[in-house]
Amino acid sequence: MASKQVSQSMDDNLILKVMCTIIYAFRRMFANSISLPGDDGYLSLLALTFLQKFGANLNEASQLGGIFHVRGNLWVAIAIDIAAQELLYGDPGASAPESAVIPCPSQNFQNDWFNSALFSYNALLHYFLPSQPLLQHTDNPVFGDLARISVLRDLVSLHIAASHLPDDLALPSEAFKGCECCLKLTAAQRSLAASASAGVSPGALVAASSASSVNHNLSKMATPSAIPTTLPALPRNDSSFFGPRSRKELHQSLDLAIVKLICVARLSPSLVDYPEWKEIYKLQTPRYVPASRTKLADSHIMSEQENVRQLQITELKNFQRLSVSFDGGSIMPTRKVMLLEGQECTDESHTGEWIANLVFRVIDLIGLDRFIAVSADNTGNTRVAREIVTSRFPNLLNLPDPTHHLNNAWKDIAALAYFASTVQRIQGVIKFFKHSNHAKSLLKDLRERLLLGPGLESISKTRFATLLWAAISLQRCLPAIRQLRVSGQINIPSYNNLFTQNMASLQFELRLTQFVAVGEGIARCIECLEATAKATATNPADIYLYWLAMLARMRQTLETCALPDDVCGQIRGIINSRWQEFFINGPTNVHLSAFYLNPTYLRSSIFKNPNPLSFSITLPARMPSKVPPGVRNPKTFEVFTFTQVFRMESMWRVESIWSPSIYFLAGGPAKVWSKSTWK
Repeated sequence: MASKQVSQSMDDNLILKVMCTIIYAFRRMFANSISLPGDDGYLSLLALTFLQKFGANLNEASQLGGIFHVRGNLWVAIAIDIAAQELLYGDPGASAPESAVIPCPSQNFQNDWFNSALFSYNALLHYFLPSQPLLQHTDNPVFGDLARISVLRDLVSLHIAASHLPDDLALPSEAFKGCECCLKLTAAQRSLAASASAGVSPGALVAASSASSVNHNLSKMATPSAIPTTLPALPRNDSSFFGPRSRKELHQSLDLAIVKLICVARLSPSLVDYPEWKEIYKLQTPRYVPASRTKLADSHIMSEQENVRQLQITELKNFQRLSVSFDGGSIMPTRKVMLLEGQECTDESHTGEWIANLVFRVIDLIGLDRFIAVSADNTGNTRVAREIVTSRFPNLLNLPDPTHHLNNAWKDIAALAYFASTVQRIQGVIKFFKHSNHAKSLLKDLRERLLLGPGLESISKTRFATLLWAAISLQRCLPAIRQLRVSGQINIPSYNNLFTQNMASLQFELRLTQFVAVGEGIARCIECLEATAKATATNPADIYLYWLAMLARMRQTLETCALPDDVCGQIRGIINSRWQEFFINGPTNVHLSAFYLNPTYLRSSIFKNPNPLSFSITLPARMPSKVPPGVRNPKTFEVFTFTQVFRMESMWRVESIWSPSIYFLAGGPAKVWSKSTWK
């Protein structure tokens, strides 16, 4: 409801009754020291003394508030502001009086008396402490139930902390299905569910049993043997090798092995319900009953997922200079890739803010001080998400994905009208061999006899520059395809004339050669950035260097490939536009700076003309130049400016930014920082 002032015409008797009720509530709070009213209905002397002291402490700036039980099943909140002469009334049931209310979450059904108490308390808390937010307004009562459970858990935890009773008889924690990733739960509730689920996972149980066995064996090894011997010791008949304890450990290990097999081999969980599957374990371990499909999918696999995630987070907290990607996870100095967060969000709008919140959760888990960069492609929502993250944490580098950017440049070139017929023919020929097993077999045999190398590659939507690699494979197999067509062994509908001795065949081969020559530099640049072996040493300077190599290759191609002048101009425009978008108008200058800081390239002529495809035409600038007049090397000045600003932001981060997890552990003062703080 909205917050409104009480009408001045409100009945004075109502205000008097409300104030008397509040005073009576205060009186009940001190029931241990205040006697109840006598039979005559008047307060005792002690009660009057308390009320006198209480009234003496009131002044014009005082405010009173309380929660009251009305209509038998509803709790409401009332606050009185003496200075403003206001009476505020908050009713979760949205009943009268409607002229004056405290902002209060609404219930969607009247008999929800247990949540009304929580809503009223929250409304009163928000009124007196505005920093405490109102519970989310929703027609779904689940939010109220969850908040009520959180309050109950806090109360139980408080009593448990003050109790000295043994905890070995307590019931084990249980995480219900899907709680670890349910977005309707609060972050704290999801974390509790994840911890409880990870603690009972097969991997955690096996690790606990192994640690217990190691400690048991170490304690026995500490006792010196009475009779030393050099003979190998036979297995002893004790609880560490035989008995119920050993069987339990074996069964836990088998549970973990099954989870690994199903997940790593990508097998269907329905496999474990087959009688043949159960027969294997019945023959080998008669007392072991393998988990059913439901238990495997809902309990073992989900809990092991949380266990692995906890282990990942623990490992990542030991590393520095992490980068977070929206699609992959966190990348460590050893270039391991870990998937930390994945959401089933079909019914969610994937806005930049929504993606940024996912990134914030991952950063909070590990700690802001561990991260240095955030990277993603340059689509609308991911670009906005990168901007949101780096505006909140300006110490993080905003790195667009270079492979996506190069692939977009290649897609623009491949979409030119000059290459339209060539692309259509490449797709048609490869599609023919893909759907004809006979033709595919003939091509394979002839290709191997002619030593032509690998065969044709299919065109995929999920692989960068896939059309170029398909064109290269077709160019490689042209002699074999032409020989099969001339001999009459294959018949390619609509494309037979491309593989016989005629002008169409020569023109197709020329266009195919031009198509491959234009795109090969881009494709190989993407391949270098994506290759696992190369990625272990790839840094922002290498990205700049790969772009320079691609530009040099493109310049050579345009000079020697006999392309029409208008097509060359279109290709130059595409490459220059993508260069400007990534390196000139991009969110960071880290690539040029890293390239400059490499001693190998320090005095390179690249800094005089970094883009060999750009024309040397000088036009008046729309905006004033960022480089002062008289500077001989503008690029070097840009590097100096970027490194100085980034150094200041890094110092600001170390001195001023606290990640939420670190702040609560340290118990420091609450601070809200923005980039303008240090300017």
